[in-house]
Amino acid sequence: MLIKKVDVEFPGKFAWTWNDPAVLQATVPAGDGWEGALWRKGAFEVRRMDTNSIMFSKMSAGEHLVDGKGGPESKMALFCSTVLASQIE
Repeated sequence: MLIKKVDVEFPGKFAWTWNDPAVLQATVPAGDGWEGALWRKGAFEVRRMDTNSIMFSKMSAGEHLVDGKGGPESKMALFCSTVLASQIE
């Protein structure tokens, strides 16, 4: 859902990866250990890979980007129009 929305709003501006072992291993929080990090329930993150900054974390926020609302007032739409739009150079 997020990928489709972002690709429509910002075509060609973002690359996506998910469950990539190299990315997961490189981004495991200190102390979590790699063995337990392969599958971290609720660990949905949107991360800028060149700076390693987290733009959204479901674990930190305690909620998902999909909030059941549609249109421009939804969490996902606001995330795209504010956070992701600010990343485009």
